[in-house]
Amino acid sequence: MGNEKCPLARDLNKSQKINRISTPLKKSFIYLAIQYSFDFFKNFFQKQSFDNFDFEELTSEYLKIVDNAYTFNLFTAGGILEKDFLLLWCLHKYFRTEEYVESGVFIGSSLYAAISALKDASIIGIDPNLKNLKLPNHLVSKCKLIDDKDFSEINFENISRNKSIVFFDDHINAAERIIESHYKGFEYLIFDDAGGLDDISKRLYPSFPTIPIIMNADFLSPGEEFTWIYKRGLIKDEIFMTWEKKLKKIYQIIKGSKSIRVTAKFDEALINKCLLAKSLIKKSVILPDLGSYILPSKPMEISTNGSKYIVQLI
Repeated sequence: MGNEKCPLARDLNKSQKINRISTPLKKSFIYLAIQYSFDFFKNFFQKQSFDNFDFEELTSEYLKIVDNAYTFNLFTAGGILEKDFLLLWCLHKYFRTEEYVESGVFIGSSLYAAISALKDASIIGIDPNLKNLKLPNHLVSKCKLIDDKDFSEINFENISRNKSIVFFDDHINAAERIIESHYKGFEYLIFDDAGGLDDISKRLYPSFPTIPIIMNADFLSPGEEFTWIYKRGLIKDEIFMTWEKKLKKIYQIIKGSKSIRVTAKFDEALINKCLLAKSLIKKSVILPDLGSYILPSKPMEISTNGSKYIVQLI
């Protein structure tokens, strides 16, 4: 009886392999997503009104950019989803980023969001293995790529503090990244897959401690711990890990076992590092999820996509 009132048509599918949306409807939703994103960034940065932006023009520009992203096959394993690509693209368009640093570029999907949105910005991509990068050479030439140094080892000169953004998608201790970024003079940071216990429990190598752990460090005590089970094959974090030593270690552990028990234990040193990182944060906010406006291309796509945080340092 309920189905009779539902305005949906259901048919057996024989040939359609991807989800589809009509071009006018897609354009309308992209327009709304850009407006929604700009409104969020307006409230976060509190620096600029909408008067300088033409949303029709931005929508048309983005539709061309995202077609290129699909051509480059950037929305595959190891890359960000299209909804996150649009959000980052909007961030750079609104903020007009002058210096952008990305730690953990992998196939280059989030890096392309910056390259395509910015004309004259200084763009730096850091990754220990750049062989996975899918961007064509004419786009790679627009940024500086580093594979022999970690973010912590790089000296960033003449940073425009209030026009720079660092994006961390490297699954490394977020507290350390915050302390390092403050020392290097950055003000705005973005952390991918940086949510709380739910996000952490879906990964073999989360960026522990994540932002919610750091922001609640006052409630932590030495000796407290939690564990989660990582099931091989259910969530394939292994394919994202590019460090050879970590890969070897993973396969040594899981050889003969279908799961791994991961333990997070808090000691005094870790808690103090979280407290220091928290003291350097002016504000932190979860970035909006644009899934309401973007139809995934893959049917019933199951993603381990975690919460993204934007952080402003003191």
